[in-house]
Amino acid sequence: YTQSGNSCVVTLPTTGGKTYYISSSTGSDSYTSTQAQNSATPWKTIAKVNAQTFQPDDQILFNKNDTWREQLVVPSSGTSGHPITFISFGSGNAPIISGSNIVTGWTQYSGNIYVANVGSITAPTQLYVGGTFYDIAHYPDSGYLLATSDSVDTTSIIDSNLTLTSGQIVGATVITKAVPWALSTTIATAYNAATHKITLDSNVYGTSIMHTNYGFYLQNMLWMLDAPGEWFYDSSAGKLYLWTTGSDNPNSHTVEVSSRSYGIYDNGKNYVTIQNLAITEANQYDVNISQANNLITSNLSISGGQVGIFVNDTVANSTIQNNSVQNTLSNGIQVGWVANNNITISNNTINNAGNVGTSPKESNGGLYIVGSSNTINGNTITNSGYIGIYYYGDQTLVENNSIDESCLVLDDCGGIYTSDGSMGSNPSWTSTISGNTVKNSIGNFSGTPYSHSQAEGIYLDDFSHGYTVTNNNVYNTEDMGIFIHTGYNNTVTGNSVYGAKSYGFLVNENSGGAPSGTVHDNVVTGNKFETIGTGAAANHYS
Repeated sequence: YTQSGNSCVVTLPTTGGKTYYISSSTGSDSYTSTQAQNSATPWKTIAKVNAQTFQPDDQILFNKNDTWREQLVVPSSGTSGHPITFISFGSGNAPIISGSNIVTGWTQYSGNIYVANVGSITAPTQLYVGGTFYDIAHYPDSGYLLATSDSVDTTSIIDSNLTLTSGQIVGATVITKAVPWALSTTIATAYNAATHKITLDSNVYGTSIMHTNYGFYLQNMLWMLDAPGEWFYDSSAGKLYLWTTGSDNPNSHTVEVSSRSYGIYDNGKNYVTIQNLAITEANQYDVNISQANNLITSNLSISGGQVGIFVNDTVANSTIQNNSVQNTLSNGIQVGWVANNNITISNNTINNAGNVGTSPKESNGGLYIVGSSNTINGNTITNSGYIGIYYYGDQTLVENNSIDESCLVLDDCGGIYTSDGSMGSNPSWTSTISGNTVKNSIGNFSGTPYSHSQAEGIYLDDFSHGYTVTNNNVYNTEDMGIFIHTGYNNTVTGNSVYGAKSYGFLVNENSGGAPSGTVHDNVVTGNKFETIGTGAAANHYS
């Protein structure tokens, strides 16, 4: 295919493989495999595709303007130079593989709240009315409740300002912000009204306790459904409750609730190309790739879902390019947790990762990359709830990306962030951050005792070493422009920083787990640092 601007022309190569057509609007699964090779007699369902065994160079074409509410499970591998390709045909909008189901049959429950029977479904994470995201019912309606005393353990919160009953709290989902940079999801198992103590089923964050003036909120109980634009699913009764933003009958809208874990799943199938499809509203991952090598995902239009594209478990030699990822509850594109190597992530557009709805969401980054010898270049990342580009690993190139509006939900973060989380046990690591534009690192200190943001432009955190940071432009950061925190053997050269509210450049050595002498041999030369605060343009402190 070729691409110009926002349009592309698909040219199917002449191969020795076969071409199969799929149409949810005109197809039939009763057609033979030979008939399905004619666009006039396509198969109907993705289930039919999943049941096939394809050969190298085969192409599976989905009809534009059609929608499937199914999961595509890639059934076969291609070979080197002869991939199996999933693509679109026809004219119109990209074919949609949706992770959601339409909900109908609404009746009035109470006031502006309506209810529908949906039966037993996987606990949904998203609901959309006319394509607009609605939040799960939560308390309070905005912002955080605050702990009023330090807890004595890692699984409790004390809030003497609570006026709720035990019945309103026990069983609720509790989202805790025990540290500035993360949200954790727990369940309330007990509440002692005399001591104002909420007991949780898991830790508020690692080994941290809930300190005074750190935030939390409750969600996912019917009594919290008290405002337009909210919903609640009662799993025991199989009922879905909804209050529309127009306070009207949902039967007059298209209501969709996320019902499938993923849209496309490739587990161990190699040499596969997936392009020119739309994948939406999966409960977890719109595209889920595991233990598969030599893949190309290209020109996908992804919206909703927890994570747009999730690549994990030793994937290698693959390309993620020219995709649009919008409005995910967490990360836009995630490569990790387990290391993945020789992956190119290029020319993707990611917007509103971890930044949807009114209640704060947990996320790691617009792009979150773990592995070695990876290339991250030419991506545009905007309006991220946390970090724009978060990467961890050796021999990584982060080049010519544009990051705007980062750290809108969480704090202690950067437009580009990296660290050696293994506390310096990888002394030979090297990486390059070059030619990027990072602007408007905002930060969000609500739900913490802080009165200022800790949002940096480029942030080399704990034990970062062997990095070259060169020829980047950084604008308008709420804290530092470029920040090295307990790092060594880094080179910072040829960068321009303007409008940093604290320092244009800072090296900091502190006692937070870093032995004395951790900061050394950092070379800083040929940069321009300009601040709009009272701090020096460049500084070091320990």
